[in-house]
Formats: sequence, C-alpha cells, structure tokens
Amino acid sequence: MSLIIKTLILCMLQISFTANTQATPHNIYRNTYHVHQALGNDDNKGTKDKPFATISKCAELAHAGDTCLVHAGIYREIVQPHKSGHSGYPITFKAAVGEKVIVTGLDKLTSSWKKFSSSIYVTKIDSHVKQLFIGDSPMKIAQFPNSDNYFKPVYATITSAQCKTHSGLWSSNRNECKIYDEDGPCNKHNSCWDRSFPKQRWRITATGVTESVHWQGGTIAIIDKGEFSAERAIITQSKPEHGIEFEWFSEKPITPELKFNITNSLTAIDNENEWSYNTDTHELFLKHADLSAPQNLFIRTRDLAFDLRGKKHITITGFEIIAASIETDIKSSNCILDQLVVSYPVYYQMFGAKSNFPGQGANRHNISSNTMGKGITLGGKRNTLQNSTISHSWCDGVTVYGSENIVINNQISDINWSMTACAAVATHGNKHLIKRNSMYDCGRSCLWHQYTFDSVFSYNDIYNACWLGKDCGVTGSYAWYGKNNDRSSDADGNGIGNIMHHNWIHDNKSINGGSCLYLDNNEQDYLLHHNVLWNCKIALIINDTFIDHVPTGHEIYNNTCFDVEYRNSDYGRNNQWQLKGVKYANNLCTTSKDTHYNTHTKAEIEMEYNVSPGNANLYAQPKPALPWPTEALKLIDYKNNDFRPRNNSPACNNGKYIPNITEKILTPAVGAYECKLKKAWKAGPM
Repeated sequence: MSLIIKTLILCMLQISFTANTQATPHNIYRNTYHVHQALGNDDNKGTKDKPFATISKCAELAHAGDTCLVHAGIYREIVQPHKSGHSGYPITFKAAVGEKVIVTGLDKLTSSWKKFSSSIYVTKIDSHVKQLFIGDSPMKIAQFPNSDNYFKPVYATITSAQCKTHSGLWSSNRNECKIYDEDGPCNKHNSCWDRSFPKQRWRITATGVTESVHWQGGTIAIIDKGEFSAERAIITQSKPEHGIEFEWFSEKPITPELKFNITNSLTAIDNENEWSYNTDTHELFLKHADLSAPQNLFIRTRDLAFDLRGKKHITITGFEIIAASIETDIKSSNCILDQLVVSYPVYYQMFGAKSNFPGQGANRHNISSNTMGKGITLGGKRNTLQNSTISHSWCDGVTVYGSENIVINNQISDINWSMTACAAVATHGNKHLIKRNSMYDCGRSCLWHQYTFDSVFSYNDIYNACWLGKDCGVTGSYAWYGKNNDRSSDADGNGIGNIMHHNWIHDNKSINGGSCLYLDNNEQDYLLHHNVLWNCKIALIINDTFIDHVPTGHEIYNNTCFDVEYRNSDYGRNNQWQLKGVKYANNLCTTSKDTHYNTHTKAEIEMEYNVSPGNANLYAQPKPALPWPTEALKLIDYKNNDFRPRNNSPACNNGKYIPNITEKILTPAVGAYECKLKKAWKAGPM
C-alpha cells in the first residue's frame, strides 16, 4: 500500500473519530431515575423499586441524556439541575404518564395563632408572606375599598394632598416639595427609567378612609391622571388627624380627585379569610370566624419550581405548578418547557417608590433577570415554552428576553391584576417566535412587545384585554428610543423588522374603547399583514416618530377590521413628530374614518387598493362616509370566526399583488382571507 493511500486512510479515520466525538460527548449515561414523594427515599438508588423522594436529588445526579421520571405527589422544593444537558442529549424532568405531579411554592403554615380581636387572628412568621392559600385556593389580600373582581376594582378618591417642604412643613404647592433622591429630578440627562426615582413625601386624606394607625405598612396604588396605569408605594405612617403618608415619584404629582386603593393593611381586613402581613413586625393577620384557630393554611415561600438559570438543554414536561414559576436567564439556552399547567406564577408585589424595577407602572423599557413581575421566563437563547396553560398572575404570564426564544401553542389567561405594563406574553430582545397562542383576560395589553426586534408574532388569538385603565391596545408597544439603524424594529437592517401576521386581535375592554393593535410613539418598521381586528374603538394606532425624524416605515397589508369606530389613528404633538414612509394597501374595513392628531405635519401614508366605505384610499379624510355594517363585508360566518369572504364580497378581486404577501394572482382579495378558500386559517392553539 502506497504512502499516499495510507495517509488518506489515516486522515479519514481521524475525521470520522472527530465527528463521532463531537456528536456523542463524554458523560452520556441515558439513565432513567425514578422519584416518588410518598414511597421514595433520597438514600435510595433511584430505581423504579427504590425511588428517590425528591426531584432535587435526581437533579443533583443527572447528566446529559438522563431522565428524572417523577411519580404522583406534591413536591415542595426548588429544582436546580447541577449540570446541563447536551445537544441531542438533554436532561429531562418528566411527570409519569397518567399521574398528577405538582411542584409548588407553598408550605404548610405551622406557627401558632393568637386572637388579635374578636374575629382576627395573628401569628409570627419570619419569612415574607407573599401569598396565602387555604388548601390549593388563594385567599384574598385585604383591600380598601372592597372589590370582588380584580378586573373591576373599586376605588376611593383623594380629597386633599400635601407634600413635605424643605423646611419640614406640609404644603399643597407641589413646587415647594423637597426631593429626597441624590440623582435629582428626571430630565433628558437623568433617565429615571434606568436609575432610582427621585422621591417626595406626601400625605393624603380621602372620604371613607377610617382613622387608624394600622394603615401603616399597607400598599397604596394610585391611578395616574390619564388612567394609564397604577403606581404603588408603601404607607410609612397613618395618623388619624392627618391621613396617610408615603414616598412618591417626584415627576408624578399627587392631586385631589385621583383614584386609589389600599391593600395589605390590617385596617382593610373586614371580610372572611382576608389577610395582611406586616413586614416590620413579621405578623400575619387573618380574619377567621371559626372558634378554633385557622387550619390547613399554606404560604408561598419559594418563587421558583424549577431554576434553570445558566443551564442548557434541559427539558421539563408534564408538571402542574402552583404558586411558583420557572426561570431561564440570559446564560440559558435550548431548554424546553412542555405540557405544563401553571397557576399563580407571580404573587402580589408590594413594591413602591424605590429603585425602579422594570415592570412597575406603565413603562417597561428593559427586561432582565432583575425584573420584577416575571412569569414563566425565557431568557437567553433558543428556549421554548409549548403546549402549556399559564394563568392567574399579578404581572406577566410569560416573560421573554434574549434572542430566538419560542412561545408556541399555549393558553395564557387572567394576567396583570396589577394594572402595570405586564402582559400574557411580554417580549424584549430579538428574533423571537410567538405563535399559535391564546392570550386573553388581561389587565392591560395581552401581548406587550416593547424593545423587541426582528421577531415574528403569528396565528395568535388575542382578546379581552385592557380591563384596567385607558389608552391601551389588545397588543401594544412603544419606543422612546430612536435611530433607525440600531433601534428600529428592523435591528439587523435586512429591510424587515417585527412581523405580525395571521392573528386575531379583538375585544378591547377599556372603558374608552382602546385599540386592537397599538404601535405607540417612535415604533418603526413593522410588517402587519393578514390580521383580523374587531370590537375595539380603533383598529390600528400607528403613532408618529420624533427622535431623529426617521421614517415610521410600517407596511400594513391585507388586514380585515370591523366593529370599530376608527380604522387608523396616530398622534403627534408638534412639528418634530412625523408619520411618514407608511405603506397601507389591500386592507378591508367597515369604516374609512382615520384620525391624524398632529396638526403641525402631514401624515405621509401611501394608501392604495383598500376597500372601505367612501374613499378608502385617503388618510384622515375630514368627512368619511357612514360606516358599513359588518354584514356588508359578506363574510361566511364572522360570528363564529369564519372570516372567508363570499364570492360576492367587496373583498374579492379588488387587491393588488404584493410579493411574499398575497397569492400569486393578478387581482388577489383585499383583507385577511383570499376568496374561494376551501379551508379558513384559524388563530390560536392547534
């Protein structure tokens, strides 16, 4: 054999060996460990006959390729895998088929109770009480005024407000307020969204507020003047003769007639099974009419069921999770969360006027591992949440940041009771895929996509949003950043930014109607096509840009809207605000009424081939024609979500061909569905 042939053989063997070592890493075990809470023992070997008692024991031992098979039981622990998996060889935590496996953040309350008053008991608990359950049902935190529905709260009204001055006196003149923060007031050089808020001390009175010292330690939530959101502070003092005192944000003055409510206060306990917790004295109070002390109570002591921060290639499937969440962080990747049922992932957050945690108030510029209000969290890269149900969260249902994460085929509901910038799905980062989810019943927007770039939102059914406050979209975002080259939705510069297509977006519950799809100030370069929008005051808000005067650049094609008063709306404050570079074609709507609020600059929207009453291709026309009834669109069965046009619909053969958007025919339909479709596309989980 020649030297050349021998050399070639050796090279081929070396390539084969290298490929095999890369495909099959070291420490691949493929073990299946068994966990059984009732029958197991962590001193066992984890076999089927001798299982472990805790999931954490399995997590300690598992290597890439191993499976922790968990049998029926309630597991009260935080599961933290000690190692990561490997591509093709994940570490898998799996609930046994047909068995109910619960991981919970709740522990039984074992401390002794004493009577505080005729029907209120008190006990000492060193750990912060975040939630209180009786069995697996949450008990209601004390609230004033009382309300039975978090989405329909009752408010009191401020009758007088005073701030503390530099001389230590109290004044109703806001200009005399002393600022307590060394950073100084908010201005263009000191962004309060990135630093701690400058604060002032305020005191208020209100009709119906009982004179009591026991408001102290409670949380006051004040609704801002525009009723966009609620901001919270801890009550520092309550004096019967002067009202209640707290620290507040200096750029948001307290004035009479603002709405508010108070939670977590001993004075507010007036209904059976209401509770409050005093963080200073570590006392838990509970109204309980039984003669005996309260029994079968559980408190939330852990925030997480599974802690995947910094981990890679972990799969979790089949678990029920109560009063706890799952978190991956910026260093996590390729983790899969599948077939989960998660309730109460985020507890009631008693945060106030202190360092700003994104998620507080109406603004949420950044999302990170330090963000308050995270739900099931996909940070990092290429993590997936799928086939799961998430519900009953004070803030987010699902929080997404990092890049290339996927949220697909989930049902997410009863979200954001706190009236902040939280959502069923809140995104941040780039190249995410949010697809085939049902998101509904949300305090504010159900989908919040601020500071999100080059991501795709498709085939989602998003509805019953904005139960709390005004000026809200079923989906929403705004961008106070500018500079098209690095802050646009099209961050990678390939000409396409965020894409929202084939979504159903409907039923805004705001008291002023709100919008279906809301791209607020400075958002740029969205591609919106084949969405159906209905039952909102405004179908689409596309607000102007004012930073760097760059083109807004949205492309809006083949959408259908009905049961709306306005087709489009935008807002610009002065001649620095501009709406330009927008393409709007092939849209079908029951109204041609638009509103351009900026009287200083012209709206530059290229409109063509749209079908609506009157002249559908003029923007913000002064006298639009009377709206059509929905029946005029001649859709097959819009009441049952079949939005295909009939052959005699005004949608048919009235559009123009748009590459990569419409069917490859000379005159496609306008609106979200082509004519003569045998099967309609549907939004939501499959």
